[in-house]
Amino acid sequence: MEIPQNYYKAFDVTPDQVPNGLKSRFKRLSILYHPDKNPSEEAAKIFLKYRSMYEVLMDDVKRNVYDMFGSQIFADCTQCISYRDYLSSGFSSYLVFNGSILVLLVLYKLIGSDHGVQFWRFVMFGFMVTFEGAIIAGAANIDWVKLYFPSLTTSEFLKIIHHLYVNLSIALSLLGPLIFVNDATQLTTKLSILQNTILCVSKTSENILQKDLEPFEKQKALQDVLLNKAQKKFVDSKLMQIDSNYGKMQTSINEKLFIYEESNIRFVH
Repeated sequence: MEIPQNYYKAFDVTPDQVPNGLKSRFKRLSILYHPDKNPSEEAAKIFLKYRSMYEVLMDDVKRNVYDMFGSQIFADCTQCISYRDYLSSGFSSYLVFNGSILVLLVLYKLIGSDHGVQFWRFVMFGFMVTFEGAIIAGAANIDWVKLYFPSLTTSEFLKIIHHLYVNLSIALSLLGPLIFVNDATQLTTKLSILQNTILCVSKTSENILQKDLEPFEKQKALQDVLLNKAQKKFVDSKLMQIDSNYGKMQTSINEKLFIYEESNIRFVH
């Protein structure tokens, strides 16, 4: 049996249901896995795991520590007794983690290529550290998140922030060369290529149009008719983009004109 890593999910309770809801849930699980009720070795391991989580959630200090730093802190700080001891240990772990990221950012700044994304990496890092410090210090909370995810702990939320930062940094590394241009020469070159492409397409279109009109070069009246029809087609296409009903109306008019012309032809014959 796989027990969820989140203590609240393991007991299928929310923080608001501690301690009463937790007690009743633990009693039901004890009936299933207590060694006196279930002599199997696997059941004994499951019961010990549940009892360990139960003791943490029933202790106000340990529950607050678990919410803030996760279960790993109990293994890292076996000598901790008070909340201040746990807070000092947990804060040190966060300093080591964020310090490692800062060192990597500085190294990448020194040896990596700059496409304008390094500034935004430092901005995101500063925001992450400030927000994280405010949560640990109690100046900010995640109650708005718990409205949608009641069992989410602060430590799990901070892990999500860390993963989000890493993913955004990777995305910036991939998209940076395409988005940011830190050299005026590169920008001028790209604009020049774009301008030449537009001129080439325009010239090609003009040549094709002139070639299509060559058979009518000496027929001025026919050229005027073709030009008028081209202008009408252009206007019709613009009107259809603005109002989709215009196309239906134009089709209806053309059908009526066709029927009218057909009837006139039959009448003449």
